[in-house]
This record gives sequence, C-alpha cells and structure tokens, in this order.
Amino acid sequence: MRQYYQKRSQKPVDFDLEVRVLVCSEFVQKMLKLGFRIIACSVGKRHLHALVELVSEYHEKRRVIGKCEQKASHAVRL
Repeated sequence: MRQYYQKRSQKPVDFDLEVRVLVCSEFVQKMLKLGFRIIACSVGKRHLHALVELVSEYHEKRRVIGKCEQKASHAVRL
C-alpha cells in the first residue's frame, strides 16, 4: 500500500525560512482567534508541530486544526 501512495504522490516541497515564518504566524494567530491556548509552534522544512490546549473530542480537534492549517496554507499561496 505504501508503494501505491508513493507512486501517486507528488515530490515533497521544502519551505524557505520566510515561508515557514509566515506559516507559523498564521497558524498561531488563527488558533488564538479560535480561543485556544498555544504553548509552542515550530515549522521545519516540511512539517509544522504545535503544542496546543484543545478540546478532548477527536473530530472537533481535527476541525480546529484543519481551520488553522487552511489559514496558513492560504497565506502562502502564489
């Protein structure tokens, strides 16, 4: 199954420092706007990691994180 998805996926994208700063900033701002406490956020070349105090319900967590990811993604689109 892994090979199937590897064939279908595009090559990984590495983010420059200025893009990573913008992604982190937008993600954190949206999380705060939604009323959640964010303790730490870090963006590497390919991944964002955040330590956030969220609701305990799984689907609500996914919804909140998705909204923050969407905000960060839209901020860096060409």
